[in-house]
Amino acid sequence: MAELTTASKGLLAGMAVDVVKARIAAPPYQEFWQRLTRRWREVAAFEAETGRIINIGSCAGGQITWLAREAALEHRLTGHPDALDYVGRQIDKLADVFLYHPDVWEAQYGRMHPYWSEMHVSLAADLCRGALDEKRMTDLLRMVREHFVKAPYIGWNARDRFLSGHNMTVTEQACAGICALVWGEDAGAEEWEAVVRRAIESCILYCRHGLDRGGYGYEGTMYAAVPMDIIYLFAQLLFQHGRENLFAAVSELKAYPDAVRTLLFPDRAGLAPLADGGIYNPKSYAWLLLTARHYDRPEDLGLWYEYRGPGRAMDPWPNNNPRPFWPDLDPRGPVRRDGWGFDLLPLLWWDADAPMTPVADSPQSTANYSPGAEVATFRTGWSRDAVYLNVSGQGRGHASLDHAHADGGHFTLFAHGDYLAIDTGYWNVYEDQHSVVLIDGQGQFNRAGDGNYRKHYAGRLVDFQRHPLLDYVMADMAHPRNCVWADRHLLFVRLGGDDAYVVTLDNINPDHRRHSYQWQLQAHPESEITLTSDTTATVTRARARLDVTVVSPPATDFPTAPHEMKLFTDHVYGAYVEGHTGALEGAAGKIREFIYTEEEARREKADLTYSNWYRPRLVAEQHGPVGLILAIISPRRAGAPPLPVRLVPAKRVFRVEIECGEFTDTLIAAPERSLLEFDDIRGYTELALIRRGKDGRLIDYWTVGEDRLTIV
Repeated sequence: MAELTTASKGLLAGMAVDVVKARIAAPPYQEFWQRLTRRWREVAAFEAETGRIINIGSCAGGQITWLAREAALEHRLTGHPDALDYVGRQIDKLADVFLYHPDVWEAQYGRMHPYWSEMHVSLAADLCRGALDEKRMTDLLRMVREHFVKAPYIGWNARDRFLSGHNMTVTEQACAGICALVWGEDAGAEEWEAVVRRAIESCILYCRHGLDRGGYGYEGTMYAAVPMDIIYLFAQLLFQHGRENLFAAVSELKAYPDAVRTLLFPDRAGLAPLADGGIYNPKSYAWLLLTARHYDRPEDLGLWYEYRGPGRAMDPWPNNNPRPFWPDLDPRGPVRRDGWGFDLLPLLWWDADAPMTPVADSPQSTANYSPGAEVATFRTGWSRDAVYLNVSGQGRGHASLDHAHADGGHFTLFAHGDYLAIDTGYWNVYEDQHSVVLIDGQGQFNRAGDGNYRKHYAGRLVDFQRHPLLDYVMADMAHPRNCVWADRHLLFVRLGGDDAYVVTLDNINPDHRRHSYQWQLQAHPESEITLTSDTTATVTRARARLDVTVVSPPATDFPTAPHEMKLFTDHVYGAYVEGHTGALEGAAGKIREFIYTEEEARREKADLTYSNWYRPRLVAEQHGPVGLILAIISPRRAGAPPLPVRLVPAKRVFRVEIECGEFTDTLIAAPERSLLEFDDIRGYTELALIRRGKDGRLIDYWTVGEDRLTIV
């Protein structure tokens, strides 16, 4: 009979310890064990050498105890004395902060307290029950009783910021709940059960207000990942205790993996940014092992295998805490954003014999729209060679006001193995950092002087459609852009296999007056932009490129106020670059000390882990009485011929012929009057795509309003 733990209220509660012991010496689990033991030893040696207590931050929660749980598990399974000593020293760190020298911590870090460390050390001490010396055990129980689980539920977030959709509020409560669940009763904390209940409520409320119903996080790719990591862990600990089953009660826990899968880039290297966050998200996503089990979803296990599983370079960044934000870190040290369970949780939760469905065989739709966060994703398929488009509608929640980006209508484009049109990531919140249209060189309410607040205004995506020829959505940006109307139509036109092209049609009227409009494409920092004519350009990387054609109304369409347009390219900087930080003038704390110089930004331009500092940009600048810009963006593999694009002159209507090999697409946009009067096409519609074979035979057509056309 398996040895079930009776001495653990934490990670090993109810688990068969002999099964875990067998894993550490057997493939494929052994890989996790070897890395786990190596990493905590590296950190222990670094600490011993430097004698430093370094706070690396974790959603402002402070994390000064690295890999304590990993060392504790080694002690629990092997009895290793050095591992026990390391856990004891992590308890000493917290005791120094809370019991013996709180003034030092307060002076250095202010109101922030290390609640992540509280949770990590509580779980670590649980794995060492009966082995810790009396003083450390006494200190731990006193800290639990007097600090970790003491009402009013510790922390400035709970007291001062009643934001149920905010990452710090829920992570603080969940960490306190775990401390209470594991040690509250033993420590004699009278309120421990109430703290567990409060943590459960906070987790449910975050899932309701921090995510939309589709599972997309209002705070973005990175900031949603942090609370979801802790929520899934807390839910699993509750489940192992035989308590509340949040997996059954909270629908968002089942929806979130689907959202993550739609954000996955085809090459599996990262997730498309949504609001704040970079693509190479240094989190373990070990909770996919739980959703695969609790919901009987082998596709979740397949996602974990390809994104974070064995054979992947887990946490591949030797030091992924960038210089501007944690400058006190020793660049020599093995300092990582640890604590996310890269090795520990897979070792405990992974079932290598469970069935899995590869990402390439995903049962999810290739086109998705989620109201609330207002995000739409389109892909040609689930292969690594796919074309992938991500569109933001600038969705906003009512209880999540941080990390909002002015990104309504922004698109991210990945194709044939290359990231080409990028999201600039963390902190680059304003429209000049996104692939949207600026008005007079500015974004949203900047023209009224209060843009810092207006980034919280919500836009929306409307009229999401699927059709055999294409997928479609429109971004309605009138509200956040302070315009009479501001529409961006996006078409994801499928050509068969993993080939597609993208169309944007912008129709913007700020105030019935003449303005300039700057259509932008933010390109990957390692790409090269070449202007190939007055209206065409290419964005090129090693494996793929974008062929871009931009169309503006001819002078005859508006004879008393004709449109003018020019295409140009430049290089632009991110928000945290010296001389380019106007959006951050009101930022608090030490943020002003951590600005990149322009030289540093150019040197570190290719780092997209969190944010982008320097990149090329393609701009189509139009002057006219209304912003009317049509763009055809064609991803092509390196060496593949372009898709010829030909403009057919027409009055107050855009008509473009796109040669696609075995067929020709006719794209028609009539935003001014929706009247089509051609010899071969007649009818009423604002937007249409007609596909004909080489012989002129009609294959199929689509109209935005399901309008009927006469086609000869």
